[in-house]
Amino acid sequence: MLIKLKRFVFLLISLFCAVVTRSQTINGDGIDPARYIGRDVSCFIDTTAQLTLLQVQEAYKIKQFRKGRTDILNLGNTSAAIWVHFSLKRTQKIANYLVVDYANIEQVDCYISWDSQWSHYKAGSLTDASNGVRSTSQYIFPINLPEDQETAGIWLRVKSRNIMLLPLQLARADNLYLIENSGNRVVELCFVGFLFALLIFHLFLYLTVRDPAYLYYCLYILSLGIYTIGYLSGHIYLLGDSIKNFVYNYPHIFFSIGFATSILITNRFYNIRSISLNLFRWTNILLGGLSGLLLLSAFGFKAQAAMGAQVFGLLVPLTLIITSVYAYCAARKAVVYLGAAWLTFVGAVIYYVLCLQGILTFHPYSPLILQSGVLLEFMLLALALGRRYQTILEQQRRVEADHFKLMQIHNNELEQEVSKRTENLKEVINQLKASDEVKNKLFSIIAHDLRTPFNSLLSILSTDVIDLLDEAELKMVLRSNSNHFQQLKIMLDNILHWARSQMEEVQINKEHFDIIKTTNFLATVYKPIVEAKEVSIQISSQTGSQFCIADKNHIRLVLRNLLDNAVKYTNPSSSILIEIDQVSDAVRFSIQNSFIESNNDGQKARTTGLGIKLCEDYLTRNGSSLKKEVLGNIIRFSFLLPSADLN
Repeated sequence: MLIKLKRFVFLLISLFCAVVTRSQTINGDGIDPARYIGRDVSCFIDTTAQLTLLQVQEAYKIKQFRKGRTDILNLGNTSAAIWVHFSLKRTQKIANYLVVDYANIEQVDCYISWDSQWSHYKAGSLTDASNGVRSTSQYIFPINLPEDQETAGIWLRVKSRNIMLLPLQLARADNLYLIENSGNRVVELCFVGFLFALLIFHLFLYLTVRDPAYLYYCLYILSLGIYTIGYLSGHIYLLGDSIKNFVYNYPHIFFSIGFATSILITNRFYNIRSISLNLFRWTNILLGGLSGLLLLSAFGFKAQAAMGAQVFGLLVPLTLIITSVYAYCAARKAVVYLGAAWLTFVGAVIYYVLCLQGILTFHPYSPLILQSGVLLEFMLLALALGRRYQTILEQQRRVEADHFKLMQIHNNELEQEVSKRTENLKEVINQLKASDEVKNKLFSIIAHDLRTPFNSLLSILSTDVIDLLDEAELKMVLRSNSNHFQQLKIMLDNILHWARSQMEEVQINKEHFDIIKTTNFLATVYKPIVEAKEVSIQISSQTGSQFCIADKNHIRLVLRNLLDNAVKYTNPSSSILIEIDQVSDAVRFSIQNSFIESNNDGQKARTTGLGIKLCEDYLTRNGSSLKKEVLGNIIRFSFLLPSADLN
C-alpha cells in the first residue's frame, strides 16, 4: 500500500513537470520579485534521499530532470528528497537573493556552483540556518559569486515529512523589501493581532459567565490560530525558537485540539444527542479519530498525521454543517451564525485541500484564502457566542423577576400571617388577663370560702368545745356544718379539673371544610407566577365541592407547600394537574407536574426539603400520609383524608 502511495505521489509530481529538458538561464537584470519562477526551473526526485550534489549533477547531465509547469511547485506528501535546478546570470554590482516563501519545509539545502566549485547554505523549519541566511516565515539565501563569474548554477534540495509546496522567488538587494513586506505578510500579521484580541475577550467572558462554550472557543482560536497562522504561514517564529521547534515537530496536535473543540462548541449549542442519536455517535467517532491523530502526531508520525489532517479537515466541518441542518429540521432554535461559520470554514478548507492535492492550482493568495475563511469563521462564531451570552442574560433576568414576584407573594402572605398572629397574640393576652382575673378571683374565693368551713371544723374539734357539748348538741353542730363540707368538696373538684385542663397538651381542631374551595383559593394566589412562567393549573373533580374532616389550617399549609413546589420546579409552558375525587369513604387529593431536568443534588432537594417534611408531619397528625410517585420526568404527590358526608 505504501509503495502504491509513493507511486501516486510521484505521478502527481510528474503532472507538474514537462518532458525531460534542461532549465533555462534567468537574467538577473530582469528579476521581478513578485513573480514565482516554478516554470523556469527543473526538478528531480531522489527516492533514496541519499544522493550527493555531484551525483545529482550527473543525473542532470543525462537529462533526468524535468521542467516545472506551474509557477508554484506542488511536490506532494513524500519522504523523498526533491532537487530543483536553475541557472542565474548575475546582476552587475547588485546582490541577488533566492527566496523560498514557504516555512513548512523541514530541510532546505541551497548549493551555488561555478567552475566545479560550490558554496552551501542550509535552512528549514527544523534546521538551523547558516550564516547569511534569513530564516523567518520564509528563507532568503544570498547568491554570492566571485567577481570573475557571470553565471551561477543553483541547486536546491528540499525534504519534509509533510506536503511540500515550493514557492520560489528571485530578488535583488534593491527590491528584496517588496518580498519581505508583501501585502500577504502584512495581512497575516493583522490576523495575528485580531485573533489575540478575540482570545482575550472571550476568555474574559468565560471567567464572567463560566459557560464551557466560551472556554472551548478560546481553545479553538488558540489551537487553530497556531496551526493556520503559526504553522502553515510560518509566523510561529515570532514566539521564539523553543515554541517554533515544538510546533513544527508536532503541528497536528493543535489541528486535533482545534477540530475537537469545534465539535464540543456545536454540542453546547445544539445538544447533538437530543437531535439525532446516530449523529451523536458519529461525532463521538470523529472525536476518537482526532484523539488518534493527536497521538499519531505526538509520537512523531508527521507525514501520516498530515494525510489524516486533510481527511478530518473535510469530515468535521461537513458534519457540523449537517448537524446545523438536523437542528433546524428538529424545530430547534437555529443559531444562524453557527451554521454560517461552519459553511465558511468548510469552503475555505476544501479549496485549500484541493490546492494541496494539485487538483486546483496553488496561487500565492491560496493560504490567504484559508486564513480569511478561518478568520471569518472565528468572527461568526463570536457572533453566535454573543447571541448565547444575550440569551443567558435574558434567562437570568427572567429568573430574577420570578424570584422577585415570588418574594412579593411570600412577603404579602407573611404580612398577613404576622397581622393574624398579632391579633391572635392580642387574643391570647386578653385570655391571659382573663385567666389572671379568674385566678385572682379563684384565690379570693378559696381564701374566703375555705376559711369558714375550716374555722368551723377547727372550732368543733377544739377540746374545750367538745367537752361542753353533749351528744345531741354535737350531732346538731355537725349536721348544721355539713353544707360547708359539701361546698368544700365541690370547690376542690373544680380546682382539680381546672388544673388538669391547664396541664393537658393542645389538641388538633378537626372540622368539616371544602378542600376544593381551599385549593381554588390557593391557585388564585399563585396566578401571577404561573402566568409569568406560562404554566397552567388544572383542577379536576367529580363534583363542585368535596368536604373532608381534618385540621383546616394544617391541610391548608400542606396544599400550599405542594402547589408551591410544583410551580417552582415544573417546566415552562407546561401544566400542573390537581385531581380531587372520592375514594370509598375518603377524599383523595393528588398533584402532578413535569419537573425540570437537573443534577442529583437538585432532585434530592426537590423531594426531601423542609416543605415536604412539614407536609408529612401535618398529614401524620391528621391520621394520613404523603405518597410520592415518579415516572420519567413526571412527579406526583397524593394523600387521603376522611370524607365528611353532609347529605
